Amino acid sequence: MSLIGYNVETIKMRCHHLCHRQYHKITLWDCGGESSVRTLWPYHYSNTSLLLWVINVHDHARLDTNLQLLSQILTNLSLSQVPVLIVLYKTAFEKPDEDTKHDLLTNLEVAFRFLATLSNSRASTFKWQVINVTLNENDAHTDLKKIRQCFKELMEL
Repeated sequence: MSLIGYNVETIKMRCHHLCHRQYHKITLWDCGGESSVRTLWPYHYSNTSLLLWVINVHDHARLDTNLQLLSQILTNLSLSQVPVLIVLYKTAFEKPDEDTKHDLLTNLEVAFRFLATLSNSRASTFKWQVINVTLNENDAHTDLKKIRQCFKELMEL
């Protein structure tokens, strides 16, 4: 299903609980970040199990704004206990030259800057993690496996 600024998919994830095999249905909402769409985000907060926040590793200029927006979203009571997975990505099409290679965002930098945007009381009230993925055909399986593992850990599946 696709709406302007939105993509929605439901997937099944197999999880092992002790001796049981269980499938969990997960509905993924790609809500887009355009300011015209942001006003609609709160309509999707109820029954949210995990918030996946995606950041381009080359986008230093918008990092603080991006993390401030995430922190602002997390003040909504519907998201108070929702785990957050921040995914830093780079694509195969983005080949930085030697001068900008050192300028890529790192997990540690994003984690520290994210913590700085949260109030002290808020920083310890939910689970969150920062990972990075490559988003190219060669690493797609590894990337999806990493994201899936983080889903399981954060959602305690």
